[in-house]
Amino acid sequence: MVHGFDIPETQPDVFERAFKKSEQVLNSLGLPVYRLRTNLRSLPETITGDWEVEAHGIWLAAALACLESFFDRVLIPSTYAYNVLKLPWGSNPVTDIYFASQTTPYWHDGAAAHKLTKVQAIALHPGIQRGLRVCWEGAHLDRNCGRCFKCVATQVCYWLAGVAQPECFPTGCRVADVSRAALKNDPNRRLFQILRAEAERQDRADLARALATSLARNTRKRLRRKIKSLFSSSEIF
Repeated sequence: MVHGFDIPETQPDVFERAFKKSEQVLNSLGLPVYRLRTNLRSLPETITGDWEVEAHGIWLAAALACLESFFDRVLIPSTYAYNVLKLPWGSNPVTDIYFASQTTPYWHDGAAAHKLTKVQAIALHPGIQRGLRVCWEGAHLDRNCGRCFKCVATQVCYWLAGVAQPECFPTGCRVADVSRAALKNDPNRRLFQILRAEAERQDRADLARALATSLARNTRKRLRRKIKSLFSSSEIF
């Protein structure tokens, strides 16, 4: 884990609590855990670049380079699946391979799968279920808020994987919260379409309706924004 990425360097106690959770998860899988610290997020964006669109992959690779002598290869986990790639994006299957050194290859890993498939693969593992942390928007960065899009989407994936209340979400969401989820981009919308199809396949009518409601609400918002943009950019004669 890198202190100074999603958890600011000025919050050592928060990082320590988050680190302990990750340590427990990795130990349950028989894996060691390493920590690094950096102040790069406190540097001007003119130096570091836009974190999401340009920089997070490069800086992650730079951090991992400090440890690459211990390993045969470096894996950078995918953000988006191949069929919903978002480009430009700081980490993606096109550019991540170029972070490699002469001795250690870097692989962009997992883009063949979407979030539901990934969660289904880990859902029943008790160590992961206790310590998984996906949230970066909540008030407390060492835990899942349970209400942001990533928290809601991950909980829906757990539900569809047969886990009604995963331990890593002590403040869980309800089906009604799913219907109010804000879908900010095409990959978010595509994920909810996948979840809706799976909910329908499992005959989870209440969940399928909630996912459909969120998709419809966000479609209307996009349409209103597009109409407003067209009118605001048109000339009046």
